[in-house]
Parts: sequence; structure tokens; C-alpha cells
Amino acid sequence: MKRMLLWLLSAVLIAGCSSRQLSSSQTATMPAASSGDLRMSMTFAPSPPVKGNETITISVNDASGSSVKGASVRSTSNMPAMSMSGPTMVFQDNGDGTYSAVTNLNYSTKWVFRVSASQMGKSGKAEFRVDVP
Repeated sequence: MKRMLLWLLSAVLIAGCSSRQLSSSQTATMPAASSGDLRMSMTFAPSPPVKGNETITISVNDASGSSVKGASVRSTSNMPAMSMSGPTMVFQDNGDGTYSAVTNLNYSTKWVFRVSASQMGKSGKAEFRVDVP
């Protein structure tokens, strides 16, 4: 019975994380600092972020606000309060100007994500600070 319940909860979680559109409960995190030609925002599923597995989605836009497709998006992370580095991620192109990666946020603390994006000679960097309870 426990295995069945665990399987069912896992299936619901996977189904919930597979959507590329923002649900009404997801809010975009804006960067604490950014530079370059490309602008980025970050969302989490589940939202707000929690300790454990998270799908992180980065939206990339140019200076006019248009979605940027076909970019290369990467991120490093760390936990300043713990003086520890976190996972490095390579985001998958969703084909609509958003890029996703699944990672494990295994500590409840403040996380800092440094994201870089580049596409056809344009690039941008952004730093996101996120509290994970």
C-alpha cells in the first residue's frame, strides 16, 4: 500500500512538473543583478521552491522583450550561508524562449544562481537569490 501511494504521488509530481506554462501559483523571480544584451527571469516548480527536486525554468528575452529561442543557457549555484557550492546546470531548450533543468535543492537555505545565456553573438548574465525553506 505504501509503495502504491508513493508511486501515485511520484506520478502526480512528475505530471505537475512537465508543464512549460506558468501556473497561476508560479511567480517569476527577477534577478538581483544582470548584465548584457539578454534579460532573464526564473521560475520554480513546485513554487515557491522547496527542499528537494525542483524544475527550474529560465525565460530569456532580448532588449525589446521578445523571446529568445535557440540560446545556450547554463547556471552555477552556491549557498553563501553554508560556504558550499551547489549544482551546475545546463538548461534544455523548450523551443519557446524558455529553458528548463531539474535539480535537487538538498538544503533549506538561501541559494544563489548565476545564470548565463548566449545566442548568435548576444549574451547576458543574471544572478538570482532564492530562499528555500
